[in-house]
Amino acid sequence: MLLYKTQPKNSVENTVIPLSTKEKIVGDIRKCIPSYNGKHTKVNDVTSMVTDASILDAMIAVSGYENILVVPSFENNDYPKLRDGRYRPIRSAGDHLFPIVHTVNETHGNIYVAQPKLGNIFDDLYAMYDINVIHCDSWFKIDGSFHLAENDAPKFDAVVLLGNEGYKEGSFNPQAVKAKFARHCTDDFQLVDAYRGTLRRLTGTPKSRDNSINRVINAINTPNRIYTPKLLLLPEFKDKLVNTKDELLYRRLAHNIESINEWYKVY
Repeated sequence: MLLYKTQPKNSVENTVIPLSTKEKIVGDIRKCIPSYNGKHTKVNDVTSMVTDASILDAMIAVSGYENILVVPSFENNDYPKLRDGRYRPIRSAGDHLFPIVHTVNETHGNIYVAQPKLGNIFDDLYAMYDINVIHCDSWFKIDGSFHLAENDAPKFDAVVLLGNEGYKEGSFNPQAVKAKFARHCTDDFQLVDAYRGTLRRLTGTPKSRDNSINRVINAINTPNRIYTPKLLLLPEFKDKLVNTKDELLYRRLAHNIESINEWYKVY
């Protein structure tokens, strides 16, 4: 969203993001998260995180979900910082901005975030953007239980996990994980596992995402091509970058797309 002009809005439409919108989202994030663990939040910090969230939202947009339950995992004590020295967000830090990108872009589908009342650094942002937050008993773990407080939310046709680990490391059955959410969802709901860690994995074969990935790439390359699967960043585009930080940020964008099948899985 910040590094390119065109963001998917639904399965067939795109949004051209104006500069004023980009400046506002960066300013709002820096206002609500002015610092983290003693370090001031800079524009490039925000850019790296929004990049992760934007590709996640693009994949959700082209999937056409109507009502989406987002299950975050960010506990402040687990994150010593938000991004590393190469402007790569730590684990799922950037993905937690997905509801913000979704709202700013007016992406198709209603978003609900399920988290404990004792939240995290994103609470003020969620409130600023009127994100629907519904409370559950605790931060969800893959091998734990899920109890949602009584609410007026609809039945969900998608549940999006944002980096949720397990109490134990190892492999887990995705159908067993889906069963924990079934009473809150439609009969044919999909489980989206947005996971960038290494401590656990869901077994089985996820649904094919090739058509969605191609749709996202086409949007990002409109009106100017900046990405191709083999070269990642096109040489003529890379030559226009003014400094190393810019190149690192665009490399994060390219890596997000190149590795979608590793960190974004649907069951």
